[in-house]
Amino acid sequence: MTKDEAYFTYAHLRKSDNQVFYIGKGDLSRIKSTSSRNPFWKNTVKKHGLITQKLSEWKTEKEAFEHEKFLILCFKDIGIHLTNMTGGGEGMSNPSKEVREKMSLNNGMKRPEVSKKISLARKGKPLSDEHKLKLSKVQTGRKLSEKTKQKMSDRFLKEIPIETKQKMSKSAKKAWAKRKEQNNG
Repeated sequence: MTKDEAYFTYAHLRKSDNQVFYIGKGDLSRIKSTSSRNPFWKNTVKKHGLITQKLSEWKTEKEAFEHEKFLILCFKDIGIHLTNMTGGGEGMSNPSKEVREKMSLNNGMKRPEVSKKISLARKGKPLSDEHKLKLSKVQTGRKLSEKTKQKMSDRFLKEIPIETKQKMSKSAKKAWAKRKEQNNG
């Protein structure tokens, strides 16, 4: 068994006081991953920082799930508040192609009618010209406080990390090439 095939139980600790706040199970990439985490977990990391600690290695996913459940129960039993939303033992490390396809269908990715509804909901209801005019009148003459102006300025002038700029550039170049290809084709 290679390290990539192994399953781990891990703990996340607050950097501010080394207190455990989350117990998890996953592969090596999941231990340090900050994506797909619940809002309580994210708020804790934002406020206190994050230390990751691998606790145990297991040959099977079932063993790792059992250990995760046991650890969550133990920590909660001694009064430590965890950000875990469940008692553990859920999830999949490597879903089969069939399971991924079902998950994709359920998320609306393969059902155009669902995708369209989601898209419309995100865009919101189109505003009539009359409604736009009313909104404009309400905003006319409105004075912003210096604090609000500063926040808006800070947000606009916030430095974007070079890695993010590179990703944005790469994505824009791909989109441009795709549009160009469609227009020529």
